[in-house]
Amino acid sequence: MPYAIHLFFDKYTDLAIRAIWQEMADCGVAPYLGTSGNKPHISLVLCDELDPGECAKKLKTFAEQFKPMPISFQTLGIFPGPTVFTGPVVTRELLDLQCEVDGLLDGCCKWPEFDYYRPGKWIPHCTLAMEFEPDHQNEALEIAGHLKLPLNGRISGMGVIEFRPVNHLFAFPFKGPTHETIS
Repeated sequence: MPYAIHLFFDKYTDLAIRAIWQEMADCGVAPYLGTSGNKPHISLVLCDELDPGECAKKLKTFAEQFKPMPISFQTLGIFPGPTVFTGPVVTRELLDLQCEVDGLLDGCCKWPEFDYYRPGKWIPHCTLAMEFEPDHQNEALEIAGHLKLPLNGRISGMGVIEFRPVNHLFAFPFKGPTHETIS
């Protein structure tokens, strides 16, 4: 099974995104995320194979040293597939975080053949709807538009899931002092 390293959000941001996932599921437009058992997230890294023990040690040490960081979702977008997402302001801090985690996983992760989640190719995003019929795209975008943007919050930690089905393996809060929230 593949694995993903996710960034997780503060409670307010998590609940705002869950509300969109639930609306997508309730309307039958894109039920997967609302029923998957996953948490709202930004995927940092995908791995075809992973040494969970080694990865947990590395990420735990990293998370203990990393500070929660502000995040501001300000856009809606579409990836082919189809997938509807909200995109954050891309900061140097966010790109550096992704690059550092990618480097931490050398030796304990087998990378997939595609490189969408590798440094220099990664597009940070939080998926709002996926695996819907193409004729539901306008409805998915309409529901995604219910997310009040900008959505300002914090990245509060990271974790690893195995998927499909989603199985949360472990998560670690960021332990450093909290940044001020974006206004």
